[in-house]
Amino acid sequence: MSDLDKKIKDYLNKNKIGRYLAMDVSLVDRSGKPADLPNGWDNHNDSITEKKAHSDGGIVPFAVNNINESDLKPVANISKKDIKLFIVKEDGSLKELNDHDKGRIVVNKSKKQINLALNFSKPKERIIIAEADSMDTGKDPEDQPSEPKKPDQMSDLEKKIKRAKSVDLRVTKTEESIKKLDEAIKIAEAISKSGTDQQKHEQENILDSLIAKMDSSETNIKDLSTLKKSENLTEGIYDVLISTRHFERPYENSMSNEAVNKKAKLIVDKDGNRKLRFSVKGIEYGGDYGHLTKLWFYDTLKILWGRRYLTLV
Repeated sequence: MSDLDKKIKDYLNKNKIGRYLAMDVSLVDRSGKPADLPNGWDNHNDSITEKKAHSDGGIVPFAVNNINESDLKPVANISKKDIKLFIVKEDGSLKELNDHDKGRIVVNKSKKQINLALNFSKPKERIIIAEADSMDTGKDPEDQPSEPKKPDQMSDLEKKIKRAKSVDLRVTKTEESIKKLDEAIKIAEAISKSGTDQQKHEQENILDSLIAKMDSSETNIKDLSTLKKSENLTEGIYDVLISTRHFERPYENSMSNEAVNKKAKLIVDKDGNRKLRFSVKGIEYGGDYGHLTKLWFYDTLKILWGRRYLTLV
């Protein structure tokens, strides 16, 4: 989203809010265009007008649950600080939401998660999740702003470490190769903080070599396509391709398909139990950028398709 204007920043500063996450939240239709209402957003019947007055302008309720602290950076310290939810009004002013009907944020301090709810008065709303009393620059690392470094601020070794941690690099690789890479990352992180230039250069070369191996077929897990199709797979880790489908139209890819990396690991234990490990990626949709946050899996779901049953497994 675009930067906040000075009036909002001054308000946050005045209220001792130094760490906050500002975002645009949009409602879109199936084609990715801004969602509309049957009577439009501005032309309402009596019941909607009454609801709008009751909810301080909102019409369409919206809620997201179980958002982890790690997804709220630079907001932190959920277990210690008050977390507030604000919405930017039409006139550019900031309003705190703290009401069951008008919108609010609920914090689970033990799990370090939040639930938020608000009412849309237009297809796109701008909200701010803020950490109260966060102007500090305390010595405790947990109290520090957690804004990540930009690529042009990173050293060459830090860039190599970031690449080595990439999920895409390791999603279809053997456990042995991942373990070896993680051990090298741990050493590199220590050297990046206090090592000599020579040590940093040597560790860059080590990571380069390991990353090249991870990029090659040398470290790939078994390929499921080479096996005979069977309901009873032997114990092992297999290389599989995945896609996401519509619930109502299982023969069509879901719009979320582009947000899921196609290569995945199918892990089968000695008892035949299966786990699927895969990664997601950000996509542009309806003029906004975001990630897949929820995905449903249906085991042996039978759906009538013409005169046949399609079984999804």
